[in-house]
Parts: sequence; structure tokens; C-alpha cells
Amino acid sequence: MRRRAFTLIELLVVIAIIAILAAILFPVFASARERGRSASCLSNLRQVLQAMKMYSQNEEGLECPPYKYTNNRTRLYWWQDLLQPYYKSRETFKCPTDSEPYTYNDLRPPGYPPMVSSYGVNTVAYWSVTRAWYDKGLEHYGYRDPIGGGGPTAAQSDDIGASVHENDVKDPSNTIWVADSTFVELWDEKWVDYADKKGRAHADYGVEGRHGRYFNALFGDGHVKSIVYGSSQPCQWSIQDDCGAPGGRR
Repeated sequence: MRRRAFTLIELLVVIAIIAILAAILFPVFASARERGRSASCLSNLRQVLQAMKMYSQNEEGLECPPYKYTNNRTRLYWWQDLLQPYYKSRETFKCPTDSEPYTYNDLRPPGYPPMVSSYGVNTVAYWSVTRAWYDKGLEHYGYRDPIGGGGPTAAQSDDIGASVHENDVKDPSNTIWVADSTFVELWDEKWVDYADKKGRAHADYGVEGRHGRYFNALFGDGHVKSIVYGSSQPCQWSIQDDCGAPGGRR
């Protein structure tokens, strides 16, 4: 008995069906893969939290500084370096979704590799977006003492990256501590998620919505979660309890 071959039209129909199914399923697979990466990123932030809390316990409640200079500012330790005794791998600071993590190689202490990180610590003290808080850094600021490093001696000058005590964080459950970022320290409000990024290079974005419409964040009370990019509030970037203050919410 003679077999009937596929006609050209039938082959084209089959190819079209496969193409349609692929177009439908590929975004689903990509979304599922990204959800897995986001979950790994959140796990990284939980490990960061554990390291930060161990540091704080050993320093009588002082939180890990964003950075610290030594030897008259000829060496620079970032917060990832200061936490080194409390985590197993530097891969902890790399988000699986981040293809271009921030790299810093200036003033590295002897024996330290380049500092590579996908996360930025909240030290916002310059309010370039919230005009009600402009030039009011001593009233609203993140995880950094805004008056540290102002002394005349070398030791005081080195202490410019001084951090705050855990008791200074008045609303920890609503205060962002660390977030997905293209930069290791978020000291200017222009780098938070709700600031206008038009005309700026990707490396200058700061907080990055790299997980679809979301960025991951670690809060002062220890919880981590995904936040819709652009939805955070000014008061979530200051350690003061000022969500009810003028300018606290957009």
C-alpha cells in the first residue's frame, strides 16, 4: 500500500502551529526562569542580613558601616569587605540576574580582590528629588552617620563612613537597608527607584528593577521582599520615623 506524504501546505501549517506554541511558551519559560533567579537573589539578601546582624552583635549594636577608610584614606574597605568574616562566599553579593555587577578596584587593601557587588546599601543623605527635604540631611538620612568624618585628625577623617546604631533606626520594618543596585552605595536620592532615569547611563541608575517590574530589598527588621519598581517612598530611605512628615510620601 502506498504511503501518503505530507503536502507542502500541511507542512507549513505544522510549522506555523509550532511557531505559535513557541511564541506562547518561551515567555512563560523565561518568566519562570526569572522567578527562580529572583528567589536566589532574595536568598542572597537573607545571607547578607545574617552577616550584618553578626557584625552588629560583635560591635555592641553598631550596624555595619557602608565603607571605612584606613591609613589616612589610602585603603578603603567596603561594607562587603567588613562583613567578610561572617559569610562563606563573595558570590553572596552577586544577583543571578545581574550580568554586569558593579566592580571597584581602587584603594583595595593588600590581598583583597576587586570588590564586586549587585547590591547597594542605603545611605541616602542628599535629597535631590524630594524638595521638602533638600539640604536637610541631618534630619533625614539612611544607614550612615551624616556628621561622621568631620574631625581634624586622621582617625576622625578616616571615619567618614561611620554607620548608625541599631537603636537609631526608628521604623526598621519600613526602612530599606540594601537593594538591587548598579552601585554599591546609594547616598543620593537620584539613585532610588522613583527618581527619573531619563538620559542617564545604566551604570548610573542605582536601584535597578532587574526582576521584571520589581527590585528586591532587605529591610531593617530583617525581612526581604520584591518591590514594584518606582513605588517606594522617601521615608523608606531614611532611618527616622517620618512617613507622616511633609515630603515623607510622594
